Amino acid sequence: VAGWNNGDVTANYTANDPLSGLVSAASGSFVFSSEGMNQSHTFTVNDNAGNTVIATIENVNIDKTVPAISCGAADGAWHPADVSIACTATESISSLANTADASFNLTTNVAAGTEAADAATDSRRVCDVAENCATTGSISGNKIDKKAPVITITSPTAANYLLNQAVTVNYTCTDGGSGVANCTGTAPNGGGLDTSSTGAKTFTVNSADNVDNNASPVTINYTVGFGIEVLFDQTKAHKAGSTIPIKIRLVDANGLNMSSPTTVVHAMSVIQTGSQASPMVEDAGNSNPDFDFRYDQSLGGYIFNLQTKGYTTGTYRLNFIAANGLTIYSVQFQVRQ
Repeated sequence: VAGWNNGDVTANYTANDPLSGLVSAASGSFVFSSEGMNQSHTFTVNDNAGNTVIATIENVNIDKTVPAISCGAADGAWHPADVSIACTATESISSLANTADASFNLTTNVAAGTEAADAATDSRRVCDVAENCATTGSISGNKIDKKAPVITITSPTAANYLLNQAVTVNYTCTDGGSGVANCTGTAPNGGGLDTSSTGAKTFTVNSADNVDNNASPVTINYTVGFGIEVLFDQTKAHKAGSTIPIKIRLVDANGLNMSSPTTVVHAMSVIQTGSQASPMVEDAGNSNPDFDFRYDQSLGGYIFNLQTKGYTTGTYRLNFIAANGLTIYSVQFQVRQ
């Protein structure tokens, strides 16, 4: 019975008197059933000679009640990280076995990169020194969002677009947790893509949710180039060794002439279709220095006088670039012996 007990305690006695004999019973017991500390009970035994013996059972401690635990509740708001809910435990009769149980937290454990609208905390078992134990269950209903929005770009794509081409941008941002706070692109969703100048370009969308999870920006790389208006008959066969005047205009998506003396068109290579033989580009009479097309004001376009000396019969492709861009354009011509 020493220390604290979490149930009834029975005290027993036995007595004997070999001389005059006992008036009282030779044995007996008393049950301590009430909760409390430092309880006692006295046994009294008499013999036939009038002698009395008193025996006292002391310091009986009984605690049958589990500790009382009180915790907060889920607040119903979205959180970007795991939440902790404060709890307290009290013991009114004995004392807590672990003093740290007087104040503690229950915490959720949601995996990184996920969302949970009904996350539960862990639980905790609290005992007193009499080994009466209570367990606080997990607290559900917590909203944890550790996942950034998902960005999807439908338009533009990683493609080549024509100068001034009308392209409608289309993108979405979705979030299964706290919801999308912002979804912002280089151009507004449903707006026009920038095709106002030629060259390599990027289109980027950024997004964040309502608990400040920021998505990694999604970027589409695209190029804007000229349309080519061919001003010679690409199907006409030219005699090998002759000079072919390659005439073109640079145009936009609407067919408007964008040719200009300040926009340089530069010949890169000649490829024979099929065999992939690659004769050297050779202009006639140095009329195209540095292999640049010559701008012709009356034509409103460009001319390259291509020398075909040494070319065999076949179909060829002249490749060129414009405005020092990365886009390679081509026109076709025919050579016969």
